Amino acid sequence: MPPTSSTDAFAQLKTCIDPFLLSARTILEAGGGSLSHIDIPASAQVTVIDISPEQLENHKTAHRKILGDLHVVDFGTAAFDAAVIWNVIEHLEDPTLVLNKLCAAIRPGGIIVIAAPHPASLQAIVAKWTPYWFHVFVLKHVFKSRTAGLPGFPPFRTVHHSDIAPQKLEAWAHQNGLELLLYTAYESSRRAALRARSPFIAFLWDMVIAIGNIVSRSALDASDYFFVVKQAA
Repeated sequence: MPPTSSTDAFAQLKTCIDPFLLSARTILEAGGGSLSHIDIPASAQVTVIDISPEQLENHKTAHRKILGDLHVVDFGTAAFDAAVIWNVIEHLEDPTLVLNKLCAAIRPGGIIVIAAPHPASLQAIVAKWTPYWFHVFVLKHVFKSRTAGLPGFPPFRTVHHSDIAPQKLEAWAHQNGLELLLYTAYESSRRAALRARSPFIAFLWDMVIAIGNIVSRSALDASDYFFVVKQAA
């Protein structure tokens, strides 16, 4: 069975989180980078924390910007109605530490939105076991990024700690009394972009995934996931 398309996955995410965001007064974007990936209402006050000064400088919609490492910055207690950590936990040395801080920072009834690469996907396996220079090379020469590897621009160094596996996140949510609202694994649009940029490399990639799916009896093409939890009211 093929994974969910990115279009369907984003639609599921929007349906899940929009009712909460519409009434949210304060939103935290942990590792928020240079832009928001969700529809944030104009009435909400947005705090962005990021370790990159370049990324923070480029973020134009944040009301409050904090430069710092998510492992050490104080998020506060019951300070936000929603928190978003988007394609960040794969870069963290201790993702559970950061997630616990997010849990404490959310008010009762609030939500945490997690977007991340699926650690069991071919994409994540390659990212975990190849050197950083290779990531830069691929982004620059395959995806034609002019800013690849420059300060404050992707790719960023990855860790892919075992705690970011969806089953580990589900256990973490249960231990912290969080309600799981959404989990969906999907195929990123990056694969379609690869087919457009380099058909031959995309063909080889698709062949490896097809063989890997048969051998591992899993879905190596489910490259990313969304995970949304709710704090008890």
